[in-house]
Amino acid sequence: MSQSKYSIWLIPGEKDQNYLSQIIESLADNYGAPGFEPHATLFNSIQDIESAKTIISQMNYKPFQLKMSGLNQSENIWKTIFLELEIDPHLTLLNYIFDQVFDIEYDFKPHISLIYKKMDTQTKESIMSSLELKNTYLINGIAIVDTTGPVITWNKLHEVFWNF
Repeated sequence: MSQSKYSIWLIPGEKDQNYLSQIIESLADNYGAPGFEPHATLFNSIQDIESAKTIISQMNYKPFQLKMSGLNQSENIWKTIFLELEIDPHLTLLNYIFDQVFDIEYDFKPHISLIYKKMDTQTKESIMSSLELKNTYLINGIAIVDTTGPVITWNKLHEVFWNF
């Protein structure tokens, strides 16, 4: 059996969570893709969950806004169609904290995926042209998620919400 793998997710506030969930669920239903919770992956492939919990418990963060810099697509199933996010001081610092603790190469390119599905470029471009998206998203939490198996088995193991 393979070793468990954990990801660190930034979680949108309730209003943006609902907004993005509707888009993700609609795309999943229309294209036979798995549904998943809206998130921006901060760090990936962590195996030491206790160290991650310690870092998160020591954070003294407030909710913050992330700006969309564009809508894009790729051949990477985890970034089939995604919102590109502007890198800002919050993201840089949060990623740096985990990067200093975990000896893992993680190519941090902040984004929020909208669908996980192999599909041709024409279909992706058609979907992208039909989407009307907000430009900013409130982030008010962080979570450790077990992303070891298929998407439908992903499980949040630890979550902390920030208050204004």
